[in-house]
Amino acid sequence: MEPVPAHRLLLPPPRHLPSSSTSHHPYPRSRTQIDTLRQLLLPVETCHGSLLFIIRILAKSGHVDKALSQFRSLRTKFPSNPPSISLYNLLIESSLKENCTDFVQWLYKDMILADVCPETYTFNLLISGLCDSGRLEDARTVLDKMPEKGCRPNKFSFGILVRGYCRVGLASQGLEMLNEMKGLGVVPNTVIYNTLISSFCEQGRTDEAERLVERMREDGLAPDVVTFNSRISALCRSGKVLEASRIFKDMQIDQELSLPRPNIITFNLMLEGFSREGMLEEARILVKKRKVGEANNILREMTRSGCFPNAHTCNILLHSLWREGKTSEAENLLQLMNERGHGFDTVTCNIVIDSLCKSGKVDKAVEIVGGMWTHGSAAFGALGNSYVGLVDDDD
Repeated sequence: MEPVPAHRLLLPPPRHLPSSSTSHHPYPRSRTQIDTLRQLLLPVETCHGSLLFIIRILAKSGHVDKALSQFRSLRTKFPSNPPSISLYNLLIESSLKENCTDFVQWLYKDMILADVCPETYTFNLLISGLCDSGRLEDARTVLDKMPEKGCRPNKFSFGILVRGYCRVGLASQGLEMLNEMKGLGVVPNTVIYNTLISSFCEQGRTDEAERLVERMREDGLAPDVVTFNSRISALCRSGKVLEASRIFKDMQIDQELSLPRPNIITFNLMLEGFSREGMLEEARILVKKRKVGEANNILREMTRSGCFPNAHTCNILLHSLWREGKTSEAENLLQLMNERGHGFDTVTCNIVIDSLCKSGKVDKAVEIVGGMWTHGSAAFGALGNSYVGLVDDDD
């Protein structure tokens, strides 16, 4: 059979092939087109480059089983023309993404048989896959054997293993890796330090975390906002809100130390910390210091970051939005609170009633008051009672 012209690869699927609308694959059209390309290329036994192209397309599209099937065929047809290390890396990475660990083992063995030398990146992929599957000892063994294969571990090799240890609460082992990499002349980066600092903070080991911050500076690395957020979060969780507040203030005003400016996550951590300790006045002051309209931005960023505020924080933001005249934003927050399962307590209702009455929407306030009485609110609050009296006087 004659080779298929290259332009035919770009043509629509032949009519006799199954329609993409009948496929049950999550990406039916893509899969049908790939199958079409594969069928067009199958007769072309001498077209080594085209087969490589199809294998890459299949792997990048998530069709690892088909990619490996074509790869095996390629190895059988062209045994004396081994693939490049970049193709092996791609197939290993795709196999890990699809949780096909058996493929990874076969690919590595085939790589060695084909006399293709692995790269440091190859070993980093293997270490990452082992860490993700909880096989930390095996991951450490792979790292130790890298020099035997002519590869030197880099900061990413150590960083992956540090993250693996910290993910399962073994921050001390992660710290050992930090000491080891420095002994080998591998310079750690900010990500490795932040991973360790965050892990120690989560375990309540704030002293070790602080020592790491100082060590980080000694290595010429400036702690960033992620570093400070980890410290603030740990201090707030352990009830040391005032100490966290001191760090937060330093971040806002201390220019001499070149501290990072707080971001929305920092603000949320402090807001949550104050609310958790019942320091609502400090939380209100924190919100009040923000510029007009920022309360809505705070809420939007909190939600986007996956750290939706608790009921206390919501009430503080709600009060700020009403005070700034952001009625629609306040109503959106009420809807979000309801969707997130934050029940409307007496404070929430009082804020809404107060704001509605001040804006002349007494009828809506009366509806809320009536709903509270209907649902048997045991602790109605003085503010609500005053508005009941106001409505009765109008009648």
